[in-house]
Amino acid sequence: MEKIKKCEEMMFGNWRSYQCQNKAKMEHKGKHFCGTHDPVKRKERQDARDKKYDEESAKSRKDYLLRSAAPDLYEACNSAIWLYDELALSPLAAAAKCGDTYIPPSDEKCLEIREEL
Repeated sequence: MEKIKKCEEMMFGNWRSYQCQNKAKMEHKGKHFCGTHDPVKRKERQDARDKKYDEESAKSRKDYLLRSAAPDLYEACNSAIWLYDELALSPLAAAAKCGDTYIPPSDEKCLEIREEL
């Protein structure tokens, strides 16, 4: 009878170390690992996290530079984007977005908003 192989990754917690108790799913360089501790999958997950973090950081950095370079222009652009989005919504889509309390804007209100743009 073949012995069930366990993951060989060492875990640390509660002031002690212990071996992972999950069943081994693969072998890498002579060691057995579960799906969680598989070095190849682990590297892929870390690379995906790093890529997402880098994209968010770049966006945040760009946003900060725009905000600090011309704050008034930045706020005006954001207001214009928001107003455009509100006017672009059909009444049905706006009702779905806002729920039962949605009251469509009057024609006068729409014309007033368009003049502000």
